[in-house]
Amino acid sequence: MPNNATVNFMVAEIGWDPEVWEDPIAFEPERFLEIGGGEFDFTGIKEIRMIPFGGGRRMCPGYTLDMLHLEYFMANLVWNFKWETAWEVDLWKKPEFQGQS
Repeated sequence: MPNNATVNFMVAEIGWDPEVWEDPIAFEPERFLEIGGGEFDFTGIKEIRMIPFGGGRRMCPGYTLDMLHLEYFMANLVWNFKWETAWEVDLWKKPEFQGQS
């Protein structure tokens, strides 16, 4: 590489790597629960598989505040709206949901 060259990392493309993720294009949020026994490493300390806030020394300094705001935002969505499915949802993989309405 020549001196003073600009290098761009395609962060979204990293998340689509089939060598890192099984079926990377599929919407499977539960895959993040499998890493680290239920807690996903956003900091990149253990390994870099997804870097929504950057990694290492250049990581976003406000990521903890971002996570608090995300929890507050999601809690308000659940609290302030009536949620209905647009189609039948099969919850057979989640036995804790069976028999509840």
